[in-house]
Amino acid sequence: MDYIIKLHEGINSITFGMKPDEIESILGKADENERIDNAEDTETQILRYNGQGLTFFFEGEENLLNCIEICNEDTILFDEYAFDLDEKELLTLLKCNHCTQIEEEKEDWGEKCISFPKENIDFYFEGNDLVSISIGK
Repeated sequence: MDYIIKLHEGINSITFGMKPDEIESILGKADENERIDNAEDTETQILRYNGQGLTFFFEGEENLLNCIEICNEDTILFDEYAFDLDEKELLTLLKCNHCTQIEEEKEDWGEKCISFPKENIDFYFEGNDLVSISIGK
């Protein structure tokens, strides 16, 4: 199944602002369901679908979807399979689609992160290979 990224909206029929049970009604029971206590007495719920390479993060009193991490070869961004592109090709695709505000940093664990803050999307690379995409509302 292809997962089509819709910036600021979500993927396919899964949209930001959904609750965990709504995601499970679409994808079935998650492989992992975890809760993490954050500072300020808040909690994050995480649903992982390991077979699909999808992780969903829910936060706030309402426990609403606010971030999706994708590690799936069948992910489409701007009509291109994102994981088929190297770093240079991906940057060209984004620039051609008016995504121009770019930030780069090297993560402590070794991956390179290229962020597009206005679009709320991050790309993580090991070497020249894209390993994950994180999108937010």
